[in-house]
Amino acid sequence: MKLDFDSDSFLVPVTPDLMNLLAKIAQEQDIPTGTSTIVFNFRDSAYNSEDGGFHPVEISITSHNGLWQFDYITSFSYQGYHYPELAKEIDFDMRNGTGMVYPLSMRSLHEVMDFYPTWEMNFIEYQDFGAFDEVKISTF
Repeated sequence: MKLDFDSDSFLVPVTPDLMNLLAKIAQEQDIPTGTSTIVFNFRDSAYNSEDGGFHPVEISITSHNGLWQFDYITSFSYQGYHYPELAKEIDFDMRNGTGMVYPLSMRSLHEVMDFYPTWEMNFIEYQDFGAFDEVKISTF
């Protein structure tokens, strides 16, 4: 499936590098006709609360009038001391116009937008050198 993005709708400065990465992954999959949402999951299978590793990332996109828009981009990390849980560490929620960078609480996306280019650059580099050994998609 070819992904054409509606770059005019982006609330964060998504680069062509990320759009091309997602399009490449989508083209390698058998995505059913009529799919309106694709959720990409990037995992480092070695990541755990004791040894660390690369934080899991989830990216959701939705089709509107034949063009794809970003719903959210979320990075998770283990948080807590005695019984760590996987929780949102970084969240860019374009559907609701909110975002957060741990330990700050959810706020206007505009307030965390300056962090987005750094996050994306790191994510692309990690993906390029194979940090995520599990890349899966879900379609709806």
